[in-house]
Amino acid sequence: DRYWFSPRPTLNKLAADRARDVDAERADRRIVEALREEAAHDRGGFHRVHAAPDDPADVEDRRGAAALVVLPPAAAHDGGGAASGAASAAAASAAEVLARDMVARRGSGQRLHRNALVFVAADAANLDAVRENARRERAWRSILDDADLRENMTRAQASDAEGQFQRAGEALRRSVRGAWVHLLCPAPVEGANGGPRSGFALPAARLVNRGGAKSVARAAWDKAAGDGAVLDGIGPENLTRCLEPLWPEDRPHVPVEELRAWFASYVYLPRLRDEEVLDDALRRLAEDLAWPFALAAGFDEATGAYVDVVDGGALTPGDLGTRLLVRREAVPAPPESPRPGTAGGEARDDAGNRGDFRPDKPPQPPPPAPRPKRFFASLKLDPDRAGRDVARIMDGLLIELTRAPGSEVALTLEIHGSAGGGGYPEDVVDTVVANARDLELSEGDLGFEEE
Repeated sequence: DRYWFSPRPTLNKLAADRARDVDAERADRRIVEALREEAAHDRGGFHRVHAAPDDPADVEDRRGAAALVVLPPAAAHDGGGAASGAASAAAASAAEVLARDMVARRGSGQRLHRNALVFVAADAANLDAVRENARRERAWRSILDDADLRENMTRAQASDAEGQFQRAGEALRRSVRGAWVHLLCPAPVEGANGGPRSGFALPAARLVNRGGAKSVARAAWDKAAGDGAVLDGIGPENLTRCLEPLWPEDRPHVPVEELRAWFASYVYLPRLRDEEVLDDALRRLAEDLAWPFALAAGFDEATGAYVDVVDGGALTPGDLGTRLLVRREAVPAPPESPRPGTAGGEARDDAGNRGDFRPDKPPQPPPPAPRPKRFFASLKLDPDRAGRDVARIMDGLLIELTRAPGSEVALTLEIHGSAGGGGYPEDVVDTVVANARDLELSEGDLGFEEE
């Protein structure tokens, strides 16, 4: 065997040396760049994503859609922070401190639309690995940018350096996705019932992003939608229940614009994906006579009459921002048109003469059609968004079905999985069986098959 010595370090040794020279601040700047690059291409289901804002005031205070704020690496969450507004600041993680400040105020003023923000933060225990990947990626980038060094590289070395840089970048992206796993959503303090300026809690939920397959925003959206932290649909019954504590009974109507402001401000109301979700629920509410509400285009103060009332009929498509949600009891019933052969309500005979003529009795209405007594449905769920789909089924079907007196509802979930190639690995089988045991599923209701 032959050996030789060279006074020049190998590229791997040079990359390792340069990685050690990258301090935590430079590593964090590169992580922030990676977060912003990803957010620019994938916002998940959110309309707005603020990736590691330099200033909390950069997160605008406006309604219209729920926004995701990706907290910077300096504001990590360790899972041991405060969960309620009554906890001391010393017990809160850096993520909770920053998120709480963003929810409470914007700049020197108070934030109005507190229910329009959702936060995702890095796990403090995983940040060191992310920073190490950022250092390695910066080191290989510096080697490729070193003109003198590139001139002395062989073609194979240059190709290897380029490949190492690409792999380091991919490792950085996946480690970032695997670290930003704590979802924090403003919620009411237990037992509190105040307005948008009352206290709030910031409970944290851990999301799953196996192998960094999803972007941070996509994983956060799937978790938020699946857990009901952000709704992309709300049924008439849930909407009515939300309005009861806010809408005084002596107030006959509320502008839709005000309703939108309520849902964007009050943390004890459901957080909606956007205003179209609320508009869709309002349309369904007004078009169904089962609910005591109607929509009107306006209110004439002089006559006390509502204009262009939609009460049980189809609503013309368009923005509802200028309309009013009206209690149906406040809308006067339309006057009945007189029967042919009458004038001023007086009865006349066929010749038109007044007298004791009495009109024929109105025909009896036909007997009501028999009501259906059984409902069934079969739905296919998206495995990646099963939680969200089940929540929508609960809201749109199960709650409505249980409104009928004496109703009973049974729900069965069937799962069919198949693995290609060599089948399911042993660790997957063991994990599924263990989880099924924790869910108290009987052995006869599940199992794996070889064929």
